[in-house]
Amino acid sequence: MGWLNPRQHAWNFVILIAITSGMAFSLVEAVGEGLSPDLGRAVMVVSVFTGLEGAGILLGYGLLARILGIYRSMKSV
Repeated sequence: MGWLNPRQHAWNFVILIAITSGMAFSLVEAVGEGLSPDLGRAVMVVSVFTGLEGAGILLGYGLLARILGIYRSMKSV
């Protein structure tokens, strides 16, 4: 599980969280509204939720990680 070590690979865990939360939001949408019988539309909904959630998390982490003290470089450890 070395690829999840945030001190060596800062972005891997963030990307995993972004994809997981996007898939969870699309699952909640499918349960609440019902799954579309059209497979193409269902794939589009999942990709939109995953893409938007992923972009939001990656942008938030990229802009706020140093300010909030989440990110530490290897030089300071």
